[in-house]
Amino acid sequence: MKSKRQTMVAPPANMAELEPLLRYEFKDETLLEKALTHSSCMGSVSYERLEFIGDAALRLAISYDLYRTHPDFDPGRLTKLLITNVNKEKFACVAVHHDLYRFLRRHNCSPMDEKVRKFTEAIKKEGDKQRSETAPKVLSDIVESIAAAIYIDCGFNVNRMWKSLGRLVEVSGAISDHPVSMLNDFCQKNGKAVEFKHFKEGDEVVTIVYVDGKPIGYGCSKQRENSKLNAADDALNKLCPSSTDTVEAAVDDSVCIQALNEVDKEEGLPNNRWFKCSSVLFKLALLIVFISFLVNLNHE
Repeated sequence: MKSKRQTMVAPPANMAELEPLLRYEFKDETLLEKALTHSSCMGSVSYERLEFIGDAALRLAISYDLYRTHPDFDPGRLTKLLITNVNKEKFACVAVHHDLYRFLRRHNCSPMDEKVRKFTEAIKKEGDKQRSETAPKVLSDIVESIAAAIYIDCGFNVNRMWKSLGRLVEVSGAISDHPVSMLNDFCQKNGKAVEFKHFKEGDEVVTIVYVDGKPIGYGCSKQRENSKLNAADDALNKLCPSSTDTVEAAVDDSVCIQALNEVDKEEGLPNNRWFKCSSVLFKLALLIVFISFLVNLNHE
């Protein structure tokens, strides 16, 4: 016999409460119902496809908002602001502030409910910048799927969608002070893999950030967490340069060589000295090939 905790723990979307909050009246109310239906509800269409559209629609709306309100910002700074405003933690906080989770239809989700409860308590006690609890993905999913529901219902009018959600999301003009979160969000949005590797150098911890297997950022500190923060910040400065260069251009071989050179200029990495050896061997190999070419040319 199933307990009550295993039955549906949330009623269908309450339009009477939610629509005034959104300041939007749906023509097709089934869109909002889908946006608030978790995949645990078997036999019902969940919000997963809407979440995909909502993420893109919010990125577009917030990008334009930042472009319009910060005419003097260069592309690098605008990119960092976009990362600050379009991420899982930010949208999860929006869901908490407006108590959106209570509208979600779900089934047998006690572990998820508990994570949401702990995150909500942390936000209320410590504020949006709390670090004690990781934001449950379901909270940001709700915001993105609601955005998609409005976006589709109003005929894919991003301005109309943003008119409803802009008040709730509240775009920040301040760049996030947590570079690790920014870097992770940036790489996730751009389909790039990020990895942190740590080494001991005397009494300091050295951290190298790899993006798609290429070393991009470097940091060091006596504390591991600070070393990681410094490395992430260094990587962001290279991935989001204060120039008209594109993000893709920032992740190329020249930047990787620059990152390696900067690493070499520091105190040195005992576990990564093969970088220097590889460079010398490569140059030696080129010299041998060139000499062989000259010898063959003289013989001819």
